[in-house]
Amino acid sequence: MTILLLVVGIVHLHLWLNGYRMLPTIGPLFIVAVVASGSIALTTSVQVNWVTAMTAAGFAFGTLAANILSLLLPQGLFEFREVGISYAGGLAMASEVGVVVLVSLWARGRVRSRRRPGGRRFGHRTRTVRCCSHR
Repeated sequence: MTILLLVVGIVHLHLWLNGYRMLPTIGPLFIVAVVASGSIALTTSVQVNWVTAMTAAGFAFGTLAANILSLLLPQGLFEFREVGISYAGGLAMASEVGVVVLVSLWARGRVRSRRRPGGRRFGHRTRTVRCCSHR
């Protein structure tokens, strides 16, 4: 997940350096995406918990949605319309989907590990019964 977040940030930085910085609203948002992806990647490399995982998924889903909207909306996003998907854009979109999928799998595993067959959970104390001969 951390590497995929870094890929998203690197692609946004690459696109920003190659002309997106000139766009009025999109340019600053690309730099925000670079900083956010780096920060979230650093945080998830240290610790993955519900907050960091949901932050990573929300960021990835948001940037993916923004890219799709810039492709599909007639006026584009913030009056910027993407005309196609470049290699860098495709790499970013694949990485964003990857982050969402990995967080989903992580969350599913966390929820399943809390449920035990028979309704018991980890940490549930069991009562020890001694037999008569070992008193």
